[in-house]
Amino acid sequence: MKGSWFSKSSQTGFATIGKQGPLFVANLVDFPVLEDQMVTLNPHPDRALIWEPSVFELLQKQVRQIQDEHDRPVIIAICGGSATGKSTQVAQSLKKAFGPEALLFHQDHFQNLPEQIDDLNPRYRQDAPENYGLTYLPRVLEDLKSDRSTEIPKYIFQKRAHEGTQILNPCRIVLFEGLYSAHASIAEKVDFVVYVEMHAIGRVLRRGYRGLFERYGRVDFANVFGSFCTSVLAAHMECVREQRERADLIVKIPYTFSETLSRFPVRAILENAQLMRSGPVIKEY
Repeated sequence: MKGSWFSKSSQTGFATIGKQGPLFVANLVDFPVLEDQMVTLNPHPDRALIWEPSVFELLQKQVRQIQDEHDRPVIIAICGGSATGKSTQVAQSLKKAFGPEALLFHQDHFQNLPEQIDDLNPRYRQDAPENYGLTYLPRVLEDLKSDRSTEIPKYIFQKRAHEGTQILNPCRIVLFEGLYSAHASIAEKVDFVVYVEMHAIGRVLRRGYRGLFERYGRVDFANVFGSFCTSVLAAHMECVREQRERADLIVKIPYTFSETLSRFPVRAILENAQLMRSGPVIKEY
C-alpha cells in the first residue's frame, strides 16, 4: 500500500461516568480546584492522575460486568483532543491501575507518512481521521476482542516513518488510546469509552513542547501555533469532539504552565532556540 502500512458537571469533579448523565462524579486529582475547573494549582506536576478509589472501583465494576456477560476481553477506548493527556496521563495511569491483565496500544502507530498528509485531507492534515488507520483497526480490534494475537505497524516519531511491525497479544483488558479511538467507524468494536479534555491553552503548549522534547527534537513554535489554530482546531471541532457523545467516562485534565516548565527544562527550551537559528527545524503537518 502506497507509502504506509496501510450531563452534567460537578463543582468538585473532574470525572463523569454514564451516557445518560453521570453515574458518579468525583475528583481524579488531589490538587485544589480553581474557578472553571480546567486549571489547578499543581504541587506535583510530574504526577500522573490520581484515581480516587470510588471512581476506579466503578470503572472496574463496568469492566467485570462486560467480561461476565460476554466472556471475552474488554476494549476500552481512550480518546479526546490532541495533547490533552490521553496517553501520558489517562492511559498510563489506567494501565498501572489495571496491572498485568491490561494491554495498552496507541492509534498513533497507524499514522501515514508526512508526504501523504495533504493527499488525505488538506483541511485537517495530520489530525484527519483518515490518518489514523480506521480501515485497518476493525480487524485489529476484532482479533483482540476474540482473544487472538494481531500485528500492527510501528511508527517512530523521531524518524516520521514506520519501522517494521509489532505483535499485540490479547489481554483481559485492552486499552486503546488515540485521537479517534472511538470514531463512529469503529465504535461498535469498543466496549467502554473514556473521553479526555483539557483547556485549549494547555493543549497548544503541551503539543509544542511535546514535539520539541519527546518526538522530533526541535520544532518551529510559530508553525505549531499556526497548525493548532487551523487544521488541529478544525479537526477537533468537526471530527474529534463528536466522540464525546459516546463517552462512558469524561475526564477533564487540569493544566498550569508550571507543569510544562517542570516537565521540560528551561535550558532545553533555550537550546532549541539556538538550534532553530542553526538550520532547518521540524514542522507540524
